[in-house]
Amino acid sequence: MAIDIPPGLRWVASSIPKVIAGPLSVYALSILYATRVPGAFPISNWILVILSLLSLPLFFVFRRSLLLQWHKVKARRLGAQLPPCVEEESFDPFGTNAIVALKKQFLNGYTGN
Repeated sequence: MAIDIPPGLRWVASSIPKVIAGPLSVYALSILYATRVPGAFPISNWILVILSLLSLPLFFVFRRSLLLQWHKVKARRLGAQLPPCVEEESFDPFGTNAIVALKKQFLNGYTGN
């Protein structure tokens, strides 16, 4: 008798490798540094924690750019074209301009303008 696994647990199980890849690579590189570099000074735990936290967004950006490049190559092979990306007028790393515009639209009662 097969037990059905809920979709939320499947998603969590598939997301765990994506989340721990960055900190795990920082830890592995620190171990390699400590064991392979002669005369290496010890790395502070605080530095490892900070590097692990910084590795999460860096790994996300790196993975996203590789995925976008893969999609471009796949579309080119199929003779297709990717849909255009939405571009902002000014530098907005977190999409706050779009959120502010959407909030104004909701307050004025005219969404979609």
